[in-house]
Amino acid sequence: MSDHLLCYKGYYYYRIKIPSDLKQYFPTSEFKQSLKTSDIKAARLLAVSMAYRVQQTFMLLRSGMLSDEIVSGMVEELYPSRKIVKQEAMRLAVLVAEYEKANSEKWTHKTKTEIVGCHRLIQDVIGNVEVNAITKQVVLDFKDKLQRLGSSTLQVGRGKSDLKLSLPAMM
Repeated sequence: MSDHLLCYKGYYYYRIKIPSDLKQYFPTSEFKQSLKTSDIKAARLLAVSMAYRVQQTFMLLRSGMLSDEIVSGMVEELYPSRKIVKQEAMRLAVLVAEYEKANSEKWTHKTKTEIVGCHRLIQDVIGNVEVNAITKQVVLDFKDKLQRLGSSTLQVGRGKSDLKLSLPAMM
């Protein structure tokens, strides 16, 4: 625990790096808060309590089951005096376009056609949703729809999805 304690000008602080998978929720890359004590023994006890609070927050954020309001409230509890800047959520079409742009030079023509077709199929079924809204249940529903359609219905290799003809009946 002492690796998260920092002594600065005679006072102890609790400091921890924000994990990379949670950085989008926090305004800084590390969390640092004064323990308001110059006594090392008291600082160690306070650090245990602070570590529990911070790790509990990390765990709940990772669960992905919290509303934006609850997430903002939890972060606000850790950073009470700071304004939280909310980033606009990325849409699936934007993420796919960025991925294809970044990687298409490495692909052969056939590979590119297949990948673009798969991406269009995914977008046809799921829609242009916010990426952080894609939950395990959304993926399971997607899988079920594909299984119900069968392989003969899905024509992906031509750079477009021929799913539009049978998709409305599945919805």
